[in-house]
Amino acid sequence: MRTLVVLSLLVVIAVVLVGCSSSEPLAVEFSHSDVPDNLSFVATGAAVDEAVMCAAGMHEMVRFESMEGDEITDLDWADMFDSAMDSGTVAEMVVFEDWVCDDGSGAFALELHSRFDFATFEFEGQQDIGTWEINEGTDSYADVTGSGNVTLDLDAAMVTYSGEIQP
Repeated sequence: MRTLVVLSLLVVIAVVLVGCSSSEPLAVEFSHSDVPDNLSFVATGAAVDEAVMCAAGMHEMVRFESMEGDEITDLDWADMFDSAMDSGTVAEMVVFEDWVCDDGSGAFALELHSRFDFATFEFEGQQDIGTWEINEGTDSYADVTGSGNVTLDLDAAMVTYSGEIQP
């Protein structure tokens, strides 16, 4: 009888440990104003509901890089953007951003692959403008990874990052 109790206890512990060690990706949506001086963001979705991601904070652009990995300036990007718009081609770059949570739970680095295809881009409504990826963080977000798509809503002047994160 004692062996059966010990064996049952070991099975329960194993099930709990396996259940805790594998976590499913959780949906998340970050959004912020497209107004340059407004750096606040809000987050929603299962990741926030499950307390894996904070609900609000601030973000800032750290640097821009060309697709070849060379650092570029705002003026370089504006020239690339205007040139692609004039010729109906693609303008793209990588934006490195730091996102800091208001609740003190930590911060994470987000890479935005910004891509404007002027063969199809409309200057109204919602437009897909790239993809995002989180691959490093601090404190509560030290092990968080994630990715998704970025949409610009020109009518509402809002940017939305939809996707999933893995705690």
